[in-house]
Amino acid sequence: MEDRRAEKSCEQACESLKRQDYEMALKHCTEALLSLGQYSMADCTGPCPLEIESIKIESLLYRIASFLQLKNYGQADEDCRHVLGEGLAKGDGAFQAVLCCMQLKGKLQPVSSILQGFKGGVLEPRDFLSPSLVPSLELCFLSRCLCVPGLLFCP
Repeated sequence: MEDRRAEKSCEQACESLKRQDYEMALKHCTEALLSLGQYSMADCTGPCPLEIESIKIESLLYRIASFLQLKNYGQADEDCRHVLGEGLAKGDGAFQAVLCCMQLKGKLQPVSSILQGFKGGVLEPRDFLSPSLVPSLELCFLSRCLCVPGLLFCP
C-alpha cells in the first residue's frame, strides 16, 4: 500500500488553515514536505512525480498563507521563491494545474482570502512586507486567473 503521509498532512494543513489555526497548518505542511523528501523521482512504490509536485505546491501555498498570518514575512518570501520560482520556471503548466485543481476542490479559498487581504493592504501595511515578497504575492494572486482551453477561470 502506498504511503499517504504527505497527502494526509497536506489535507490536514488545509483544514487547519480553514480553521485559522496557522501554527498547526505550518506543522502539517512541514510534515508533508518532509514526507515528500523521502521519495526519489524514480521510486516505483511511492507516489508518482506529478502527485509529489502537486502536494509540494499545495503545502508551500498553505505555508505561505500561514507565515503571512503569523507575520513571518522572511519565511513566506522564501517559500514564494520556491513555489513561484521553481514552479513557473519549469513552464510545464504544473503550477497552474495545481491551482486549478485546488480551486475545484475548494482548497484555494483560504490561501486566496489571505493573499487578497495582503494585496489590498487589509491585513498589514505594505511597508512591513519584504520588497521582494510584494511582487511574488501579486504574481501568485494574479496567476489564479487560469486559461483553460475554451474557458477563462478566475476564482
